[in-house]
Order: sequence, then C-alpha cells, then structure tokens
Amino acid sequence: MKPRSINYMKPKKFINQLNQNFTEILSVGFIVDSELKEFKNRSTIDMEDIEGLVMRLYFLSLDPEKKVKFFINQYSENKFLYLIKITEEVSLFVLCEDSNFAKLHFFIKYLLSDVNLEFETEEEEKTPISQDEEKLWSAKRIQNLLLPDMTPVLAGFSQKHLQYQPKDIVGGDFYWARKTKNHLWMVIGDSTGHSVEGALGSVSIMSILNQVFAPEMNPHHLIKALHDGLNNIQSQDLVDGYGIGCEMMVMKYEPKTKTLKYSSNGLLMYLIDDRVQVYKTKKSSFDQERVIKFIRSRTLHLNNHTAIFTHSDGLIDQIGENGKKLKRAPVVRALKEGKTGAEIETLFEQWKGSQIQTDDVVSLYLKP
Repeated sequence: MKPRSINYMKPKKFINQLNQNFTEILSVGFIVDSELKEFKNRSTIDMEDIEGLVMRLYFLSLDPEKKVKFFINQYSENKFLYLIKITEEVSLFVLCEDSNFAKLHFFIKYLLSDVNLEFETEEEEKTPISQDEEKLWSAKRIQNLLLPDMTPVLAGFSQKHLQYQPKDIVGGDFYWARKTKNHLWMVIGDSTGHSVEGALGSVSIMSILNQVFAPEMNPHHLIKALHDGLNNIQSQDLVDGYGIGCEMMVMKYEPKTKTLKYSSNGLLMYLIDDRVQVYKTKKSSFDQERVIKFIRSRTLHLNNHTAIFTHSDGLIDQIGENGKKLKRAPVVRALKEGKTGAEIETLFEQWKGSQIQTDDVVSLYLKP
C-alpha cells in the first residue's frame, strides 16, 4: 500500500480556514509549550481577559488524572470556549458565539487528518526587536488605553462585528462608544495619517470626544464639537504641513424603538434589508468648513430583519493580488447575499491575500 502523504500547513492558514467556515468564531489561536501562538482576536473582549481564561483551561487540561482531549467552557452569555489537545505540545482554542461545537470539532479533525502544522522554530521567533518597533508597541499600549470596551454597548444587538485592523502596529483609524440611559453611541473614524502619526491623531480625537460629548446631542453636533475642539488645539498652517483631520461616522441608537440617528463627514452608511441601500456623505477633506457647517443627522428605523454596516476607506481601497482595489461593489454584493460583518472581514482578507495591507481599516456591522 502506498503511504499516505502528509501536507504541511502554517498555523495562520489553518486559522483562516476556520474563520472562513465558521463565522461565529470570535477568537482563535494555539498554545505551544504553554505559550500562546498565532492568536487572532476578532471580538471586542480584551485580549488579556481571553488569554487568562484560555490558560486556566489549558493548565486544567494538563491534569494527568483527567486525560481529557477537549474542553468546552461557558465564558459568558453567548460566548463559549473550546479547547482541544492536538499533540502533547500543541493545543487549539476557539472562543465562539455558538455552544454547538460538533461541526467545528469534526472540521478540525478533518483538517488535521492529513496535515501537520508547521510552527516557526525558536530561532525564527527570536528576531531582535528594533528600538523603533519597541516605540511602536509602546504607542499601541497607549492607544489601547483609550479604545473603549465595546462589549456592554454592543451586547443588545443580535449580530455585531467590529473589525479593527491598523496597517502598522498602530494607526489612525479608531472606534469610540458611550452608553447613556436611553441611547447607545458608537463612532468609527479615520484620522489623518498612518502609524505613529495617525495614532497621535486618533488619540487626540478620542480625548476630545470624551471632553465634548453630551447625551442630549444629535450625531452631527458631536462632529461639529470635535472639529471645534481640533481647531482650538492646532494651527492649520498648510504651508508647513497639515494638522489633525478626521472623517467619522457617528451613530446614536435607541434600543427601545430601534431608531438609529447617524451623521458622517465622509464615511458610508449601508442599510441592509431586502436590498442594500448605500448612503453617501460629503468628505470634509474637500471643503472642511462647508461640510461641517451644513452637516445634518439622518434617521433610520430598524427592525429584526435589517442591519447596518459602515467602514473606513481602508476596507475598499485594499490592493489585491491582481493589483486592483477591492472597491465597494463586492462589499454591496456580499451584503445582498446576507453576508455578516465577520464574512466581510474574511472577504477583505481573501482579497488582500499575500499583499501588504494598504491602509488602516475599521468597520462595524450591527443587527438589532
């Protein structure tokens, strides 16, 4: 009998296979020799919280008296953790919105039936970190302090997905949220620049939002207040360069009536029902003073069959392996087909392929 050939697969490709086939996955990764590897977090839960839970379950699985090959544990309402031992040295964990892990378990076993996972060697992992990269990671920690925990704000939606993917370690795209007595406020934004320059802009913008926010506002009032604040802290001298600018989508949602008020100075709003309606807004980069002066809020009445989606330019400007931008049409087509926010992120990843990410990306998908 001819021996069965074994294929080798990188852990990142294995994770992508899981994400493409199970959209309910929130976080996934490997534990190799008691250390987290290839950890991808697509949820709004803090990574340190997930890591703590995963490692507690992992060390429980090491109990020689139990000899348990996999665990399923409830993390919180509608969030379940699955952990399976692949080898003595390698375990896989999945945080999921669905407690029925039978299909997932079968799919993992199917993938592993003729595949060996090929992790990087210790020598490959110990690439020296430059001083500049250390500064970037320090900037990321500071930026993460201001990025809010979206879990309590998004908890009431039946479906929700936040994609936050800077081009570099840090970036100019951001998200912001506030929960008041009757409303949920959600903001995604795209500030000027990338990397540390963009991160400084986004940190400044989030700080101003925290200062100028008032519950009785309408969304366009918050955009105007932000730009007033920006003009107060900077001198927009275009001869020497440019100051901090921002395109943003501001949403004020009333759960009781499922009423969404929104305003934007450049980002698109998609309303998904039996068709997809795309609402455009004027970009403030063309004529900031005029756009901010005449900007208004719009109202959408949602129901259990509708959803909304919005994103920064980085999503549709991504260059694919064919050298072309993703553009809006494939996104609209996917939404028409009933694809969720997680599936739109997968569409983005598949289009990007092996190409370098073109721009920072933030997007939000919500269904009441």
